[in-house]
Amino acid sequence: LTPRIDVANVLVRPARCSLANGEVCGIAVSGAQAFNWENEAGANVGNTLCLRNVSAGRYRLRASYTDCIVYSAYFTVTNFTPAVDAATVVVTPATCNLNNGAITGIKVRDGLFASVQWKNETGTVISTGYDIYNLAAGRYKFIVLDNSGACGDSTAYYDVLATPAPALNEAAVFINNTTCNNSNGSIQNIQLVNSTAPLQYWWVNTATNSIVATTAWLRYIV
Repeated sequence: LTPRIDVANVLVRPARCSLANGEVCGIAVSGAQAFNWENEAGANVGNTLCLRNVSAGRYRLRASYTDCIVYSAYFTVTNFTPAVDAATVVVTPATCNLNNGAITGIKVRDGLFASVQWKNETGTVISTGYDIYNLAAGRYKFIVLDNSGACGDSTAYYDVLATPAPALNEAAVFINNTTCNNSNGSIQNIQLVNSTAPLQYWWVNTATNSIVATTAWLRYIV
C-alpha cells in the first residue's frame, strides 16, 4: 500500500511579526500508518495534519506505510511584518490660515494583516487611511500595526507648515493720474508678500463694484 497525499485544499498562513504563528493546514493523507512534518533540515516539527505555530520557513509532510515513504512538496511560510515605505511622501503646507494641508504617498509593505492610523502630536487618532487631507498646520505621525498588536512600524513626525496668507505691500506704490479725460491713468509697484504661484489678481472699481483688470498692476483706466 502506497500512502497518498492530497494538497488540493491546503491553506498556508504566513508567520506574523517574526513569531512562530504560521501554519499549513488542509492537507489530507490516505493509506498511511504515520505522518509528520519536517523542515528543510529534516527535523520533525509536527505530528498533526494541520501544522501550526511555525516560524517562517519551508515545510513538507512525510507519510509512510511500513517501508514505503512519500513526501509532499515543500510549502513556504513567509513572514509578514508590516513596514512603512515613505520614499514617495509629499507634504503639502496649509495656506491662507485654512485646514488644507496634506500628507500623501505613504505605502506599507507586508500590511495584509495590518491597520493604519495617523496621529497628531497629542496622540489623537485623526485618520485611518493612507493619504490624509484637510490638515491644519501641525505635526503628524503615520503608524501601521499588525492586527494582533504584536508588531508595527511608524514614521517620524511630519511637519505641515503654515504658509502665511498673501499680503500687499503698498509702500512703493506709484499712481499716475489720468490726463485730458483719457483712459491713461495707472497704479503700479504694489508688491505681493507671502505669495506662491499660481496667483490671481482683481482690480475692482469700488463705485460700480465691477472688475476692471486681472493683472498685478493697473493701467489705462479713468
